[in-house]
Amino acid sequence: MSSKANKRGARVKRKRQEVRAATAAIRRPLKEKGPSGIVKRAMKAWKDAQFDKSIELFERARKIHPNRVEILLDLGRAYGMRYRYEEAEACFSQALKPCPNNAKNLRVLGENYRTLARFPRASECLTRALTCQPRDVEALISLAEVSERLHRLDDAAEAIDRVLALDPGHTTALFLQAKLARRAGDSERAENLLRDQLSRPTKLLEPRWRGWYELASVLDKQKRYEEAFQALEKAKRVLQKAGKQVRGGADLVEQNNREMLEHLTEEHLERWREDQDTLGAPEQLALLCGHPRSGTTLIEQVLDSHPGLVSADETTIMSDDVYIALGDLLPEAVNPADRLDVASVEMLSGVRSNYLRYSEAFLGQAMNGRMLLDKNPELTMILPVINRVFPEMKILFALRDPRDVCLSCFMQPLPMNSVSVNYLSIESTFKKYATTMQTWLTLRPILSCDWMETRYEDNVANLEAETRKILGFLGLEWDETVLNYHQRASQKHVRSPTYEAVTKPVYSTAVQRWRNYEEWLGPHLELLDPFVRAFGYS
Repeated sequence: MSSKANKRGARVKRKRQEVRAATAAIRRPLKEKGPSGIVKRAMKAWKDAQFDKSIELFERARKIHPNRVEILLDLGRAYGMRYRYEEAEACFSQALKPCPNNAKNLRVLGENYRTLARFPRASECLTRALTCQPRDVEALISLAEVSERLHRLDDAAEAIDRVLALDPGHTTALFLQAKLARRAGDSERAENLLRDQLSRPTKLLEPRWRGWYELASVLDKQKRYEEAFQALEKAKRVLQKAGKQVRGGADLVEQNNREMLEHLTEEHLERWREDQDTLGAPEQLALLCGHPRSGTTLIEQVLDSHPGLVSADETTIMSDDVYIALGDLLPEAVNPADRLDVASVEMLSGVRSNYLRYSEAFLGQAMNGRMLLDKNPELTMILPVINRVFPEMKILFALRDPRDVCLSCFMQPLPMNSVSVNYLSIESTFKKYATTMQTWLTLRPILSCDWMETRYEDNVANLEAETRKILGFLGLEWDETVLNYHQRASQKHVRSPTYEAVTKPVYSTAVQRWRNYEEWLGPHLELLDPFVRAFGYS
């Protein structure tokens, strides 16, 4: 091999490692605990998205320290984040066995369950911790947040009152109290509580940025749009420093996407279609994607109410166990499209099998002939990989007025990662939208899988008519239960940041919302003009 080719291969390998690390950064990292060097190596492997290696190292640490509670709790959490829930439960049970009423261990276990989106179990553990140590402020705060996510608002209020009785100036408790007031419809009280919270000095950044976002939401509902926008800008300023730390990861993901689109051809996709028969019987699979804040959560909750379909809401299985895992198996090549082209049947079958197995583990049930719907807007950026591995997967693509999408992304209170860093300014928000939707416009004429676009505005205007079209595309019969989706959503955990909104019937107040902020969006609207025209918005 020539020196030039060697350099090219090294560059590709280095970029792969960087993109893997950037993708893994979206996950909440494990906290580093324990004196063992093996534990530190396990933590590093996790941060580098080497999840199975991390678990192997944790297991080695457990052999050395078989009864070390911290190692058992971290190992259980790692298993849980890999959807190996039985092994996670075994670790958690072993950790608590010597001292089942240790308040600190129960609190940490509750927080682990919270990270794993096992909110009812988190609530149980935190309640037990508080029975043992009623004045544990950290446990009370965690219980309040878990209860709010489960829509148990009275329980959340009780936990907050207990915190404030112990610490009247606790900024997170004041924030949560204001959030509950806003959810109860008392915007005046919510505003007063938030202004009190934000006036108090604190070294913690999270209550500050969350407080400014919440205040913006309260002011928006009062139609005080200028003040709301000012509050949003203050939230962004608090997050600026954290944004600098993840900006590089966002740039790398975008660069990898750009290189894929530059080299992907219709001939690639035709060859992949021909490979479909070699991958075994087609599965009943659908992907719901688009741009974040395009109404995907509403559509997902409606479809999840259908007895012939089960939805997986914003898991990392496709990105971790298909995109990253396949990238690790593929040989080096000059460009991403050619790398996918040489994927063997064995490689493709392996990641397909893992995806289905992990999805069923995450859902806690077998598909049994039902369709699996994977809802995750960010998967738009890896559609070529998905098309290669799952050529039978139906793509349901959500559209919404680009200006409403971008405003909603800008207003959404998200922790900082390689996705949300794009929403720190109006201009960068618009650019992120342009990148994502240009990806779709480039791919949709050449995709070898079936796809359908659905508009948020059509779903809001006539949910039944649009849902009938979607179900027809998916090959599912009409079922009246889908129209009562909000009742079901109020009884389940919704992973999306819009978990609160989907417990309500369809409402139209978010349509054309961007006009309330046209004064501040105006200087950048030309960035969206091509997409406004392409998707038929006036």
